[in-house]
Amino acid sequence: MRKYQQTLTRFLNAWHDGNFDDMYKLCQLTWQSNHTVSYLHKMLGDYRPYGWIITNYTPAPTIEAVDVAFKCDVKNVNGAGLKTLHLTARIVPETEPYVNDKHGTYGVNPISLLKGLNDI
Repeated sequence: MRKYQQTLTRFLNAWHDGNFDDMYKLCQLTWQSNHTVSYLHKMLGDYRPYGWIITNYTPAPTIEAVDVAFKCDVKNVNGAGLKTLHLTARIVPETEPYVNDKHGTYGVNPISLLKGLNDI
């Protein structure tokens, strides 16, 4: 399994478990430098993913990153049932905030997930 796949899988497992501290540690370094765990919880706390499968990945067009498309069932914890969604997560390797480097630590940009979650 490639590093970006490992990062996304660990992020989704933590999200499924409601472990926002672990999710935060798996976020892109630049995003972490500007946001808190509480903000991440505010963004994604109403949702839980269940059962996902990676369907495609493509290099990002402008920076060293990978856009990973995946299909998963998502539940709105405020009452809506499961809905199957097609989401895309941008996984960005950085050595430090704002320093994009393919040899850096891979992190999920959680903003990339929001578009698909609007469908639930």
